[in-house]
Amino acid sequence: MFFVCIAILAAGCLENEFVRERQVATYQDVYEGESENWKAKFVQNVTEFTLPADDEILYDVDGEIILTYKGNLSELSSVQVIEYSYVRNSGGGGGTEANPHERVYGGKFSYGGSMIDRSE
Repeated sequence: MFFVCIAILAAGCLENEFVRERQVATYQDVYEGESENWKAKFVQNVTEFTLPADDEILYDVDGEIILTYKGNLSELSSVQVIEYSYVRNSGGGGGTEANPHERVYGGKFSYGGSMIDRSE
């Protein structure tokens, strides 16, 4: 019985030490651009988990891309398809809108659990 109590206490201390050593950083990146006819906004929310014993960082990312047409919507009546894409260092994405007739387009994204080597 005494051994079981010691083992439980030791496991609890190890877990507490792991949580105390882990560092968490949260930040948001916002990129905006504009052309004659369009405005774009790319927002990503990043949470990084740094484990000091390893040479890696775990992270979770979610965000969205928003495209806004600045012109008169009647000008889009002759457009059959709008395609957009974005590229990041760890991937990218995009979308297609058939027969566009709205001013705002875009989409949400999320991914995580990736590992980054600190030496990169």
